[in-house]
Amino acid sequence: MNKKLMLLPLFAVLIVGTVFAIPMFYGMFSHTMNVQSSITFDCDDTLEDVWDGSVVSGDVCIVTNNAPTERSLNATNDAEEGIDVKYYKDNGYAYSADIAGVGVEVTDEEDSLKWTYTYSDTPTHTPKMTVAIDYPNGFAITTFDDGSHNGWYYAVDGETEVLLEGSEAEDWVVTTTDDNVLSVSIKKSALNNEFKWHGYANLDGSQVWINDQETGTGYEVNQFEVTLRELLDNPFVILAESSLAITPVYTISPGVSGEQVIETTIA
Repeated sequence: MNKKLMLLPLFAVLIVGTVFAIPMFYGMFSHTMNVQSSITFDCDDTLEDVWDGSVVSGDVCIVTNNAPTERSLNATNDAEEGIDVKYYKDNGYAYSADIAGVGVEVTDEEDSLKWTYTYSDTPTHTPKMTVAIDYPNGFAITTFDDGSHNGWYYAVDGETEVLLEGSEAEDWVVTTTDDNVLSVSIKKSALNNEFKWHGYANLDGSQVWINDQETGTGYEVNQFEVTLRELLDNPFVILAESSLAITPVYTISPGVSGEQVIETTIA
């Protein structure tokens, strides 16, 4: 028998009996993610007419946490020597009452506080409202609804009187009138961390005091005490899906001059 021919069947059996491991492929998938910052800011970045040796508040910065969980953050800055920076959290302020035919409401407008007086009936005399801040050394805003002007700012010493020609003549105060509804909006940057306010309305020729006192008249006893801002702890916590108003306060030493760029980092 031919030995070469006998080897061929045996070789064929070996090939048939060998098991090959073939990998299984089921496919693949991928995701494209657009990752956004959970912390966002709404801030103004310019302060005009700042003098050395002064203490000045920056505009309110709204810090928002868009995430579904709270975040712990730190606020730091790179201010030059001679400039001290502190950060305050905004407590906001609200007030509402009906006083002798006048509805009074104070609302938080994020960068301003807004006082609104609403007369229950059409007054027989020209409606007038006044909001006074920090008497006897502060200022007052009076709003008239007589068609000639709708705002008057004056210092309490009587030496400073500025007619606000139009509702936005000054960027720190806005007055509006609409029939029997009068309002004054004051930028928070113009208000101290702690301040007092009182007000009064002209209703049918009579002066109606806005006050929280059971007895007494006049600005000396008719003042509300407000703590608008408190020093911000570092680190600070901002709750999930919420916003926090932060105000930087700059103490500038005498002798500091030139353009100063102060960057605040929230991390």
